[in-house]
Amino acid sequence: MVEKHLDFIEHARIEKFNGIQLYVDRPENIIINKLLLGTEQDLEDAVSVFVRNYKTLDKDEMELLASKYSVLKEFISFVKETESLM
Repeated sequence: MVEKHLDFIEHARIEKFNGIQLYVDRPENIIINKLLLGTEQDLEDAVSVFVRNYKTLDKDEMELLASKYSVLKEFISFVKETESLM
């Protein structure tokens, strides 16, 4: 499963914090990655990221990523369920 996580870094932005270069992942990637991992805590984290970033999320990109990582069915259910709570 590590291989599936590696290409997420390609889409991360680089920021400096206290002189250290950090990769900061996009919310879209975090959500799909959390769905891919699928633990209860991961799903709670995904909901939190989704709700906080809802207005700016690229949902089309998320759908493409979900399809690429074979979690499209989970993504569609996740979006429906999370939006119903908002």
